[in-house]
Amino acid sequence: MTNTTDAQNFISKNRRSMIREKCLVCGRTKTQFVNLQKGGDLVSSLNSVTSGIKLLWAKFPGEMHLTRHSFTGPGTRLDQRLNQDLMPKEWSQPTNRINRAAYYHNLAYAKH
Repeated sequence: MTNTTDAQNFISKNRRSMIREKCLVCGRTKTQFVNLQKGGDLVSSLNSVTSGIKLLWAKFPGEMHLTRHSFTGPGTRLDQRLNQDLMPKEWSQPTNRINRAAYYHNLAYAKH
């Protein structure tokens, strides 16, 4: 690991986010894949991976939850459902034990 300069974000040929930097020691260009999106939409991720296969969730963009739940199911948008202090917004409070457990599970994931 060496110090770098001239960091630039760009998208690779396979549409992944990367960062390109110049090494201060040898002057060579170094690249690295990065994840610019925090949290994210699971449904969109699954759709991009399985674009050639028609799967059930491909028809439904966004969140899919059990009835009257806020944090269960694929596509939970924590970036929209949580405040800056990682507490649920007023309209997105956990409603029962299962939903509360899913909130704590997602919260642990969001802190990474």
